[in-house]
Amino acid sequence: MGMPAALRAQLLGRQDGETAVDDAFGSCFEAVPKKDVLNRMLYADMKVWLPDDLLLKADKMTMANGLELRVPFLDHKLVEYAAALPANLKLKGTTGKYLLREAMKNVLPKRIINRSKKGFPVPTESWLRSDLKDFVHDTLLASDAACRGYMDSRVIERIVSEHEQGTENRRQEIWTLLVFELWHRLFIDRQANTHSRFPYSAPFLRRGGRATKKMVPFL
Repeated sequence: MGMPAALRAQLLGRQDGETAVDDAFGSCFEAVPKKDVLNRMLYADMKVWLPDDLLLKADKMTMANGLELRVPFLDHKLVEYAAALPANLKLKGTTGKYLLREAMKNVLPKRIINRSKKGFPVPTESWLRSDLKDFVHDTLLASDAACRGYMDSRVIERIVSEHEQGTENRRQEIWTLLVFELWHRLFIDRQANTHSRFPYSAPFLRRGGRATKKMVPFL
């Protein structure tokens, strides 16, 4: 979703910040009223978050690099089987993926079975306070920034300031605003040189546990 609904409402100067989220997930949640709460949540995620966020991003990123992505756990027979399982086989106390962990406990090492979920994190929090700090200022706080035409500039300045001072982690909010700003410049304002203002996709690449300064072309 990019940022908390309340903050999004402040940016847009309106009080209906929760409406979009309620509309997107509410109808899915209500579509399976006889299911338990966990399975209703999973159903909503499968209908909204999975196709409109995770799979969408994964498909775009892999195809942009000439890769074919496969998601074997989304085989329709496996999905149908898992959807019919009771909640206690999916969540046991605070242990998620319970049945999968049980099925694989004699196949995979304990350190894999018992570890917490690992996503694909990018250190944007630190980048936005250091290497990309000037870029954030030049892009979001400029007098001609597109964001200022749609959102409250005082709220944008507060978001940037809170993140830089470390009082709040606003990496998601700032990243969302940056993406909107660059999209607007490229497709609405038709500024052909938009990407030249952001020449590096990763200021630091970690290899072998040591951060090395390696500049990678953005395009």
